[in-house]
This record gives sequence, structure tokens and C-alpha cells, in this order.
Amino acid sequence: YLKCPKCHRTYFFEEYHSCSRRNCPQLLSQNVENNNFYLNLYRKLPEKESEVNAKEHSAQVEGSAREDFERSFQSNDINSINVLVCTPTMELGIDIGELSAILMRNVPPDPSRYAQRAGRAGRKNQPSIVSVFCGTGYAKGPHDQYFYQQPERIVSGKISPPNFLLDNKKLIKKHIYAAIIESLSLKFPQKIGELLDLDKKEEGLPFYESVEQSLKSEIDTNRELLEKIIKTIFSQEIREFEWFTEEYIKSKISSFYTELDRVLDNFRDRYLEILSELRYLYEKSISSKGMDQKDRREQQALQRKLQDMQNGKQPFDTFGFLRNYGFLPNYGFPSDNTLLTMYDQNRSVYHDNWRSTVIAIREFAPYNQIYFLGSKYNVNKAIVKADRGQIDVDKIYICENCNEILIDTPNLHATTLTKCPNCEEEITLSSFKSSIHFPHMYSISRSRITCDEENRQVKGYEITMNYKHGGTNLDNFKIECGEIVLGTISYEHNGKIFMVNKGTNVKSQDGNKIELKAFSFCSACGKWLSERKLEDHLEKCPKNAAERNIYRNLWLFVEGNHDVVVFNLPIVGEVDIESYYTTLKETIFQSLILTYNLDESEIETFINPVLGKEEQSIVVFETEEGGTGILKSLLNPSTVDFEKFTGNMLRILHHKTHEPYDETIEACVKACYNCLLRFRNQFQHEYLDRKLVVPLVKKMVKCNISKVTIGSESGSNGSEAIGLDDDARLEMLKERCDSGLEKMVLDSIIELKLPLPKEAQKTYFEDDNPITKADFYYVRDKNEIYVFIDGPPHTPDHIQQEDIEKRAKIESKGYSVVELDFKDGKYQEDSSLIEKELKSKLIPYLID
Repeated sequence: YLKCPKCHRTYFFEEYHSCSRRNCPQLLSQNVENNNFYLNLYRKLPEKESEVNAKEHSAQVEGSAREDFERSFQSNDINSINVLVCTPTMELGIDIGELSAILMRNVPPDPSRYAQRAGRAGRKNQPSIVSVFCGTGYAKGPHDQYFYQQPERIVSGKISPPNFLLDNKKLIKKHIYAAIIESLSLKFPQKIGELLDLDKKEEGLPFYESVEQSLKSEIDTNRELLEKIIKTIFSQEIREFEWFTEEYIKSKISSFYTELDRVLDNFRDRYLEILSELRYLYEKSISSKGMDQKDRREQQALQRKLQDMQNGKQPFDTFGFLRNYGFLPNYGFPSDNTLLTMYDQNRSVYHDNWRSTVIAIREFAPYNQIYFLGSKYNVNKAIVKADRGQIDVDKIYICENCNEILIDTPNLHATTLTKCPNCEEEITLSSFKSSIHFPHMYSISRSRITCDEENRQVKGYEITMNYKHGGTNLDNFKIECGEIVLGTISYEHNGKIFMVNKGTNVKSQDGNKIELKAFSFCSACGKWLSERKLEDHLEKCPKNAAERNIYRNLWLFVEGNHDVVVFNLPIVGEVDIESYYTTLKETIFQSLILTYNLDESEIETFINPVLGKEEQSIVVFETEEGGTGILKSLLNPSTVDFEKFTGNMLRILHHKTHEPYDETIEACVKACYNCLLRFRNQFQHEYLDRKLVVPLVKKMVKCNISKVTIGSESGSNGSEAIGLDDDARLEMLKERCDSGLEKMVLDSIIELKLPLPKEAQKTYFEDDNPITKADFYYVRDKNEIYVFIDGPPHTPDHIQQEDIEKRAKIESKGYSVVELDFKDGKYQEDSSLIEKELKSKLIPYLID
């Protein structure tokens, strides 16, 4: 046989003497004994019917291709597909015909899914075999091992209906737009090219004038009818959700045309980008360089893509495109998606792949590998809008002391901010990093997937996450063991989550430590540049990049609204803090997956510092924007979900769930792939030690949760609380403060014996659009009082002008605005100035 001296792969080629991997030398001949079992097995000529012809069947594969695979799979032709490797796309609604075997790579999340998958085989009294592998290792160790120990639970138990929260403005907005389209006499065509004038390239592909006039006039003429239709469709939701008002409905009807135009900008950008690439290739073909075979294949693929867009072929049909970009409801209701365009250079075709932004920021990140239809794709380019080669770059600051993430905005300038507004840690200008919003990515096929790759090879990225609670929708719970409060949990529907990808974790040249490498990007050719390629890119760039086109050390970020839970749990025993909370975070994460039968991608967790304390908080959020109801269900005192959750925490830590909570036989020393270890947390393996958190979890299994009601008005001052004294309310208000100055103001309010605010960080909305955020908020005799605390960051003239305009909108509605002026910063030297400002400006509104 033949063997590669570099990678040691073996082959039984007769004439071909090259390794299948690139950069490997010629194969060398090796001798083998005639009685070698594998040699004899491989030398047997298999019958044609026994050859394996496999295809993947997943949501990444276009619908037409999946249908082709299904038809081939159902046929009895010798060369037809006889193995389908599927994601849950095959669970429902597909009649696959006669099927003899089902192999499940892992235990399905719940009995209903097992029944659906197993039910694919054995129809019409046909004999079949169904095999389920209870895996161990980095993928689903705790989940599968739980069912391995209790196999009857794979097929038994209550089938839970799908969870989803309809209290979601983005979701409702999509359904309102769908209702408007259905109600219009102007019927939307299949081709977007019948809405947009594709001949007017210089004008940016505008709407046809007739289409624009019809849309605007129909909406203006039929406003009352549209309102009536929407109220009829959403009658129940209007009763349930306070925000679902007549003003909200009117604002969505008014914004229909502008939102449609904005979403179709994505089509315009892609269409014009393809035309630009085709023009570049044409100019290259008539130049002295000429086009090579690779260029001609790419030209053919781009021409087919352009024809697909012109002819309304999926995914460029009107309704499919509007669904993918969040204008209309889509499968699974994701609000924000990120697109990865995949170029198969061997077949000269393009594919589109979508992911929610929370997943895409890791999976579609630069240099990562994507596995699709038998090939590996490398993420190598991005489409970022550039004006004369310059792209929009934000400045982002991540506070090392409190993990606060700040984005340079009109109200927050890197040049004027000197202290972190959350913890008042000193900030240097160099602490702000150049960042761009996670863009539309491109990838190119590199090589085939081989049998050596049982598991995907993925890059390791450093992702920093931050949660900014709004305060308005915050619910607080106590974890009580009798009369003792062990800890607290807070829940917010549609909380603000920021995620920043700071780069790849790579081994240093000496191999002794991990180094973080940020991203570099060329705005001329759109390529991501590794350190090696960065050195000579100006010479090799196909679009003749200049130095101003090269952006070094970039971060990538996304933001979204998600259901969020924050665990505030104490330290039990003498422990290493980092190891303790890392282990506790992973235990909570694994227990939620086990309790609700989730996939790893459905929730995210991270640790956040607690100012002035050794303790840390653990933040959990649902990756589906708007929420699926999982975290809300966990904190429902009328269910047993919290009891199951804490019991599963013990089970994951290799302990029995009944007193005295002894260790199980398979218990490991610190952590293993059957408890806490995962592929995704491999950089944290050294910190995971299950024994550190067992004492705390043993306490938690004996606890119940109860909701804490804050800010219930009583009498005329509106400051009394049910379930919390002033000290507890003060602590919770301080946790919501965005700066140390705000906390000092709260202390002065207590010293002056004034009522505490009802809320901190109160956002004021108009027509569902956030206008501004008040630092504190009172309600007095039906009058709403918005209190603004203006520190040094409000000194610049343009910021003061913005403050005036935004606050005037509050006063125009008849509400009160109180501005406490500390822009000169003198309060830091003389704290009595805070009391003086409160007495002169706030007290008149609070005292009758």
C-alpha cells in the first residue's frame, strides 16, 4: 500500500501516487502482510447495491435540492441516494416511503421528537431497525448519559408544546406587515425586479414610480380599514399587551413603505455588488492580465446569481427574501439573521446560508470553516459598505473592571469620556477599539470533507458579552430556604445584549500560551487578512488596495433584545473565585439544557462582576430574539420547573437527587465530558471543578423561589414597596445605575428622607421608538417625572442640544422633566452640591 510520509494517511491506489491533502509530498510504498484483515476487506470488490451514496438533508440546503435528494432516496435505482444524514428537517411533513433503518446520532431532545424520527421507518408493517446512540464526549455528554441511565424516558413522559412568547414587538410587527400585504389590492409579484427598476443602476434601483404611488396611495386611502383588520386579527394580543395600542398600530401602518424600502436595500446592495464584480472581471479579461480558469468559473457563477435575482428564483423570490430579512414572519421567528454566501468553486455555484446573529458572530466569523454538502468552506470575505474605500467604524470600549460595553455614539464620545459610567474606573483613549457591526460574510470551498473528520474543526474565538438591563420589565425573585434568602434572580423580557468578537485564540510561536489576534480587513477587495497575508497584501490585492483601505485590529459586534435571567448566588466555602463561578455557570447552563431538552445553541451564559463585591453574577439569555418562554417558565412559582432545574444541577455534578445527596458510582475527580466539559468550553477546562459548587447546589435543592414586588404605589407618595424595605430597594436601584454619580444621588435622596424613585434607567418611547433614557423616574398624583443627572459627559455643546430636543418631547406630552446639573464635576470634591441640587430642583416635585 501507499503511505504519506508527512500526514501518515494510507492509500490503496494503483496508479495515483499523491496524497489527497494539499502540501503533502509523494506517497511511499509500504509492505503489508497478506493476512491483514483490513487489507483483505478493502480488496473485496463490493456489490454495486452495497455502495454508500450519502447526502445531507438540512435547513442549510436549498429546498429544491432537498426535494431532489428525497426523490433520489425513494427510488430503487442502483446509483440513487441510499443514506440521508439529517437534521430535524426530516422530522415532520415528509413521506419518505419504505425505510428499513434509522440511526440517531444522539438521543432526541424529547419523546415527541423520538417518535417523529423513529416513525420514519417501519411503515405498512415493514420490518425495520431503530438505533439510538447515547453519546459521551464533548457534544451531548450529560444529556445522552442521563437517558442512557434511564432509557425508558426516551420514549415516555409528557409531550410539551413548543414555547414562544408572543409579547414581542418585532414579531407582532412582522405579522402586521403580512396582514397589510394581504389586504392591499396591489398584489406583490414573485420577482423583486417587478417592484424595483433594475435598469436604473445609477439611481440605486428605486421603486417603479407606479408601484411607489400605488403603495403610498392605498395605505393612505385605506388606513381605517387596515386598522380594523389588524384589530380583528390581534384582538386577544391587544387585550393582553399594554404596549399594543391604537397608536402602535397606526405607527406600523405609517412605517410600512419606509420599512419595505429599507429591507429591499439588502437586495439592491447585493445586486449592485454582483454587477461590480462582473465589471471587474470583464475589465480584467480585456487587460493584459486576462482571466484564468478560476476567474471564468467565478464569472459564470456570478452571472447565474444575477439571473436568479432577476427571475425571482429562491432565495430571491419576493416573499422568501422579505422573510429572510425580517420583514415578514419566518420559520422559527428569528428577528435578526446574518447571511453567509458560499461559493463552490468546483461547481461554479453560490449558496446562501442563514444564522441568527448570536450564532453567526461565532460560526460565520472570519477564517472559520463551514461544512456544507460534502465540502469545507473557509470564511474569507465580507461585504461592508464603503464610501471611496472608507467604511463606517465604531469605537467600542470594554471595561476590564466591570465588563461594561460602551459604543461611541452622539451621547458618548471616546474623546470626552474619562471614566467608566458604570464603575468610574479611569478610561484611556487607547482603550477604545475600532469595531464594525457583524457584516454579510462570504466563504469559498477549499476541500472535500473526509472520513478523518468525525467532528468539525472550528476556530476558537474570544466572545465578550454584556447585559444592559432596562429596568422597566425587570422581575425579581428570591431563592428562599425557609426564612433564609440564599440568593436572588432577576428576569427581563427583551433585555439588551451586546456581543463582541475580539478575535481568534491562537497558540504563540513557542506554544506555551494562547494569544488573542484581532481581525484585519481590506475594504478594497473585501478580504479578511491573517497576519501572514497582511504583510504583502498591498502588493497582491486584486483591487489595488492602498494603505487607507487596510483596517487592522478590528472587533466585530452585534446587539439584540433577548429574554435574560441573572443569578446572584453566594460563595460557599473557601474557594478560588474564578473556578467557582466558571463551574457554577457551566452547571446552570447544562442543567437548563437537560431540564428543557435544549440544543446548546438555544441559550448563552456569561459571568458579570458585581461592583464592590467578591461575588459575581451569572447571566443567561435565550439566543432567539423575543424569547421562547424557557426562562420565564423556570421562574414560574406555580410550576415545578425550578425544582427540576436544581435537581438536574445535582445530577450533572454526579450526585443523587435525594438526601443525603451521595455521589454516584461514575463520579469523576474534577470534571469530565459526562458532566461539565464541552468542546465549546475547552479554554475553561482548567477552571472546572464540580466539587467547588456541590455545597451551594445542595442548599439550592431545598429552596423555593418567590417573586418580589417593587414600587407598588400607596397613598400619595408612590414610594412604598411590597416585599422589600428601603435598604433592599435602594440596593436594587443602585444595581441599575449607569454611573457612580447616580448612586451618590440615591444616597443623598435617602439622607434627605425623600421617596425613592420608582425606576432607574427609564426609557421614554414615542411610537415604539426609544427617544431618551431618564436616570430616575417617579409617578406623583398621575404625573410622570423624568429625572436626568447630567455629569461631565454632557458638557459638549452638541450633546446639550440633543438633550434639549429629546427632553422637550417628554414635556410636550405634559410630563415633568427634572435636570440635575453636575457637568462641571465639582461634586467629586464637594458632595454637598448634590443635596443642594436636589433641594432646589427635585424636592418641589415630590413635596406637596
